[in-house]
Amino acid sequence: MIVYRPLAPSQLTPALFSHFIRRQEVGPCWRRLRGRWRIWDDPFVDDWSQQDYNQLLFYLRRTLETGGFVYGAFCQGALKGFVSVEPQPFGPGLAYLDLSSLHVSQDMRGQGIGTALFQAARIWAMGHGGRKLYISAHSAAETQAFYRSLGCIDARYLHPAHVQAEPYDCQLEYPLDTPIAIRPYRSQDCPALARLFYETVHSVCTQDYTPQQLDAWATGQVDLTAWDQSLQAHRSLVALDGDTIAGFADMDDSGYLDRLYVHRDYQHRGIASALCTLLEAAAPGAVTTHASCTARPFFEKRGYRLVRQQQVLRQGIALTNFVMELPQID
Repeated sequence: MIVYRPLAPSQLTPALFSHFIRRQEVGPCWRRLRGRWRIWDDPFVDDWSQQDYNQLLFYLRRTLETGGFVYGAFCQGALKGFVSVEPQPFGPGLAYLDLSSLHVSQDMRGQGIGTALFQAARIWAMGHGGRKLYISAHSAAETQAFYRSLGCIDARYLHPAHVQAEPYDCQLEYPLDTPIAIRPYRSQDCPALARLFYETVHSVCTQDYTPQQLDAWATGQVDLTAWDQSLQAHRSLVALDGDTIAGFADMDDSGYLDRLYVHRDYQHRGIASALCTLLEAAAPGAVTTHASCTARPFFEKRGYRLVRQQQVLRQGIALTNFVMELPQID
């Protein structure tokens, strides 16, 4: 199983890359010839020396120190892929955020890890005000095919430093134009969140709980004062489609993911994943949650492991849920 986690500065050591294989045997490449991009056979092997790894670690640490995003994919505790996004906006209208690296270990390519890392970077950039991702992408035909398959296009603005540093790279961008926006919770959101909670439980969870259990779980009588206090005390995020609240989630200082609900009309649109990615990135260590029967498969796909099944009482009615944990990668 692949586990995806934000990386902390303390993890950025040479040992992190002890099982990572950068090697890429390049054949056909994209080259700009007479003003047009063409496929050109230019075989070479791209690999990293120890000096390259040391320089990479320096840049990744700097990314985190300045408030950026570094996210890893792990298989059996070993790093097998990573992505980074710089926090400083640039370009016309300060629309761009720089996707500064995305690499998958040679032994794990072709398994969807690169796509998952790109989507995590996309979600983080959207949550931090980016309107476009900028990618100075390797010119290998296979690398270009990967980015193009995700919807990347030729960059309308060329970052001078990237063009100078890597003249053979293809400068790409990825538009982040989505109707869903994510912002911090506000107290005036509370009544709408309480309604969304009730409606979601009574519509999305009907295959896993009886009507009696649903009524006990979501009674329709929320203590708005208590909810507001806890949502203000936690890191709480709200997903919006225009002025309509589509979902929300919150996490306390210990890394406990308390609530995660997406309205029935906005299911399967990546909103829960977006909320989780932003909250997990801010967690101090392992993330824990109490997942319903309905939510358990979602969390398992994100790499959470089952700690135990439990029965909880609501209004004297027993409901099954699952204590789950997204472990911190040491």
